Amino acid sequence: MCIRDSINAEYGVQRGVSMKVVWVLSVLLLGTHLCHGGGDQCDDAWFSTDANWMSNSSLHWDTRKNATGIVIQTRGSLLTDWLLFKQTTTFAASSLPGLVDLLYTRNVERNGEWSKSFMGGRYAKRFNASDDVLYMQYNGGAGVWPRDFCYARCMRTLPRGGMDIVFRSIDDPVLCPVNQSFVRGVMMDCAERIWVGENGSIVLTYILQSNTEGDLPKAVSNLANINVMFKEFSNIHSLVQNPHRPYHD
Repeated sequence: MCIRDSINAEYGVQRGVSMKVVWVLSVLLLGTHLCHGGGDQCDDAWFSTDANWMSNSSLHWDTRKNATGIVIQTRGSLLTDWLLFKQTTTFAASSLPGLVDLLYTRNVERNGEWSKSFMGGRYAKRFNASDDVLYMQYNGGAGVWPRDFCYARCMRTLPRGGMDIVFRSIDDPVLCPVNQSFVRGVMMDCAERIWVGENGSIVLTYILQSNTEGDLPKAVSNLANINVMFKEFSNIHSLVQNPHRPYHD
């Protein structure tokens, strides 16, 4: 039984509930692995859920932005607390090592290279080479309280190269103490897939389902997230193509 199954069984966690009761992680009981067994067996339920969001052609997505090789789509109403975002970008075949380093291996160290809102972060706990817990802080922009996130992250490699990365918010007062200067955001059913396409190009698919909490109307915060996501993935695309180019607005 993996971490999400254990948490659901013990705490009855349900989608869409408040952060006060969502994703409780007891690292003392879990030992050195997020999933009992660890490695490529980590959280099969997470991987299968996110694979469905990425590849199920019968699902309807609304395209919100489509420019410069970056497609931003959403599933669900802009008025909902839990809007699902999907981003797809294609890179040159030589981009795989750079993408892996930027988005996985040194994600905390390099986040500020492509995210203008990134304030700081740390690896709250490393379980092994593929499983860890991250704590990240982001500026909320003018008049918006900054957000922080605490989430478990699992990775497994793909047969043709690349990787699947899945992550979910957790609530752990030891690894990620509540910081009164931030509003704690919540992420569920989130994933990145960096994979080799049929023509050898590298495709990045990113799935995000989050609730930024706070008092902003959901339509306002969701539209802002779409614009931020588009800018950030434009920056990632530019950075991978030219590692010495800083992000742009």
